[in-house]
Amino acid sequence: MTADFLIIGSGIAGLSLALKLSKLGTVIVITKSKRPNQIPTMRRAALQL
Repeated sequence: MTADFLIIGSGIAGLSLALKLSKLGTVIVITKSKRPNQIPTMRRAALQL
């Protein structure tokens, strides 16, 4: 797996940065949650996409 950017953390700052960087290349977000769709901030960020 390759990416242009690696974001560690899926808080609001990490997801916001990932969204901005996704316009420049491939982004991987690493989170400690096993089920990322259960995190409220990820649900909110998905609505912005």
